[in-house]
Amino acid sequence: MRKLLPFLLLTAACGGGSSAGSAPAPLANGAWPFELPREHPPKPTVAAITAGDLATRLFIIADDSMRGRESGDIGNVMVTNYIAAEFQRLGLTPAGDSGGWFQTIPYMTGSFEGTPTLSFGAQGLVAWQDFAPLAPIGRADFAPAFSQSNVPTLYIGRWGDTTVAIDPAKAKGAILVARAPLNPAGAVITAFWNVRDARIDALRMNGGIAGVVVVAARPQVNAIANNFRQPREGMRPENPGTGPAAFIVLDSTVKGSLFPQPIDSVAPGTMGAPLTATHRYSYRPTGAPARNVIAILPGSDPVLRNEYVVVGAHNDHDGIGTQALDHDSLRAANMILRPIGANTGIRQPNPTEAAQIQQLLAAARAARGGAIRRDSIYNGAIDDGSGTVILLEIAEYLAARPHPKRSVLFVSHTAEEKGLLGSQWFTDHTTVPRDSIVAAFNMDMPAGNRMKDWAPGVPYFVQLIGSRRLSTQLGATIDSINGSYGRDSLAIDYSYDAAGHPLNRYCRSDHFMYARYGIPITYFSLGYSPDYHMVSDEPQYIDYDHSAKVGNFVRDIVIASADRMQKYVVDGPKQDPRQPCRQ
Repeated sequence: MRKLLPFLLLTAACGGGSSAGSAPAPLANGAWPFELPREHPPKPTVAAITAGDLATRLFIIADDSMRGRESGDIGNVMVTNYIAAEFQRLGLTPAGDSGGWFQTIPYMTGSFEGTPTLSFGAQGLVAWQDFAPLAPIGRADFAPAFSQSNVPTLYIGRWGDTTVAIDPAKAKGAILVARAPLNPAGAVITAFWNVRDARIDALRMNGGIAGVVVVAARPQVNAIANNFRQPREGMRPENPGTGPAAFIVLDSTVKGSLFPQPIDSVAPGTMGAPLTATHRYSYRPTGAPARNVIAILPGSDPVLRNEYVVVGAHNDHDGIGTQALDHDSLRAANMILRPIGANTGIRQPNPTEAAQIQQLLAAARAARGGAIRRDSIYNGAIDDGSGTVILLEIAEYLAARPHPKRSVLFVSHTAEEKGLLGSQWFTDHTTVPRDSIVAAFNMDMPAGNRMKDWAPGVPYFVQLIGSRRLSTQLGATIDSINGSYGRDSLAIDYSYDAAGHPLNRYCRSDHFMYARYGIPITYFSLGYSPDYHMVSDEPQYIDYDHSAKVGNFVRDIVIASADRMQKYVVDGPKQDPRQPCRQ
């Protein structure tokens, strides 16, 4: 759980619920957003994509009873059961494993057994203080176990520096030692495994290496040690043991143990003291499975029905926090101090900001009759309950009318919040031929809360990412559809699609897992809010009219993509699907 401002924390027992209050009146300056009642009796949905249907579905999916929908928890099983039941009710065809609705990913709890050891020559280091072993994480295939003595070590300079050559004869069977990589601003990249080092890739393919040691300063070592010391959930590698062993080592321990001098004085190509180390990382099942839900709306054309347009959103969120918070105090503070939620750093308010926070909090308290609402459930209404309900609404719309020419493949991805694991697994193990997928549309946070930060009269907007990265035809199609709305067109924000954008959003949602295979994609969103990855991301704050506008826009793009006679031409650069994403 992310650290919050001290005055926001409560010591109450965990629990997410509170009774519904009347909608708080806005402040004089309109700063407090409109809030729907927290109770929303479900109503039968209709074929059209409406604000009412979206609300009905989201109050189910983002209810406290879903326990924050965390992958590996029963709450995620409950929401995937609901999605599958809706697909079945709508008459879609199951397309998961073995002809069912679900595709279960190998989601596990992993942990190191006992205390890892590492020494250079006769000098032993202290586990989790001086060094940390790395386990397989995401798509990094580090060895889950290592037990070798007196392995030669070879310094290769900085990780990713391909201007420094490595002698293959020295490297074979050795532990390669590198300094941590830097980003363009000169800051250390802690997750060094996401930086490609072509030298190491080549050595692994031709002769092999025993492992890698990355040398970094105390903050980086602490960050990784804290990350790997405790049991963690993630996807077990398909081929564990095929990668090298990996360690991060504190730079101040190198002198006198690995090399006679500090690491920044060592010349690349220098052999160091031999390494002896042991560790073992093991996996066990989580309390509940993590599942993608997959369904097909069959196409109407006898030939084109064998091609697919994917509509996707993720069904998981962050579960239940370890500490209950004052919901209204948290939200009031975030509205002033953290406008894009957990993406914003934590700081103390200045006097003016503190007064604004107190004004907002007083309005919320008044609306609840002075009651304090304690909350620990990360309901994920915007992220990504809003995408999930639009996915279901598009399915209901298409199922009720003549089908488009191509088939539409609906994929509700799990474990997006754990590193895009559900979409990674699906795109690596598609249940239809991968090359039959002509486009993939991902909806992540396609709803906003009612904090209107745009002037009256400005049209509804949507943020698009990736629409022209692989296919300019796809981007042109989307713009043409939006233009056909005339005065009802949406204002499209392409700013987050810029190369190198600091929020790295192209790489942070499920569409990338399709794009890495050269499948044209588009990511639809309304962006971040003060409720991003907060317990305050709840359905009573959603602007459902705006979300319905986005849903109808995506629907029209899906239909146009499914009905066009030719596939979109891929004229943008494609990447190696095994390599990390680059914004």
